[in-house]
Amino acid sequence: MSEIEINNIYELCSFIDSNSKYDKVSIDLTEISEYGNLKHTLKHLLWKLNLGGTAELKFAGENKFLHDVHSLSFWQLKFSLINTLANDVRILGMEDDRVLIEKCKENYCINGVSFGIVFSGNKNEEEQLLNSLFSIQSAIFHSDLLNVEVVVCGPSNYDFNLIKDNLSIDVKYLTFDDVYDMESNRFLISKKKNFLINELSYDACVISHTRISFNNDFISKLNNKKFDIASPLILDSNTNKPYLGFVLTGSYDASKLNSKKTITGQMLTSHYFKLMKKRVAYSDGGVIIFNKNNIKHIFNENLAWGEGEDVDFCAQNYFAGCITDYLKDVICYSTKNKVNQSKLKNNRVINKIRCKLIEFGFF
Repeated sequence: MSEIEINNIYELCSFIDSNSKYDKVSIDLTEISEYGNLKHTLKHLLWKLNLGGTAELKFAGENKFLHDVHSLSFWQLKFSLINTLANDVRILGMEDDRVLIEKCKENYCINGVSFGIVFSGNKNEEEQLLNSLFSIQSAIFHSDLLNVEVVVCGPSNYDFNLIKDNLSIDVKYLTFDDVYDMESNRFLISKKKNFLINELSYDACVISHTRISFNNDFISKLNNKKFDIASPLILDSNTNKPYLGFVLTGSYDASKLNSKKTITGQMLTSHYFKLMKKRVAYSDGGVIIFNKNNIKHIFNENLAWGEGEDVDFCAQNYFAGCITDYLKDVICYSTKNKVNQSKLKNNRVINKIRCKLIEFGFF
């Protein structure tokens, strides 16, 4: 029987990054929960357990009944457990300072990978689209996975044969014209993405814009992962440096000023589990990965491009028990930068200092 005991954030990060699976896990969440990663911890704990395996969740915090500003209470552990893992585990026992659970279902296996590319039909996007498709073609040739489909969604007045004739793989072209609202001058990108999502066949969905290309091992790496929603590591194709992708921000509430500085790209120099104090995670909409079987919400069709549809997608699913993860060994490239590189803080020394201070509760 394989067993492990986890008592602090450093042991937790090593546990998450390893490829090992366990029959029994004991984890003390008293200190770990202070890092704001409780739902993420519970979900990764589930993924590390073998079917039928058990986990003891220990928590020595006070059992307050209000939502405290200084520390988590036991009721919050119970809420997070039920909200996140109710469909996957059985509660074997519960006391005032611990919960014993058993993994009774395996819900995170995927039956294949679906690539869905959002295409405007503009001539100036053709080269980007072709490069994106060439990269997927190469990833397919470098993978043993048979169940892979590639779907492009664009306007009906575009002749996709101009692109398709250059490829050695099958690519399906879906037409969608109801994307531009003349009255409000808005691009209804969420409506187009939802149409595309509903047409995809396999569990692992990769929704991207044409500026995104994929590493040769993208499919083989992704096929071995468990996830609800995830962001790959996105590199600037010109500099090969991390770019906007996985984001930690102060709140999902876009109607308020951000309560904490946003962390993304080159600023992510520490394990993100250490950086979630007073922050939440989302994946930028340039490329977003999710398990179609497990997410609870698709995109809000009332939100247009540039209105935070990606933040809202991750937020609604988070509140329904899904997490947004960071797959840093699953690599993509962005050929265009919609955010000024100076905003991403290029100084690695400063980034390391900043991340270390965030671990200790500053910023």
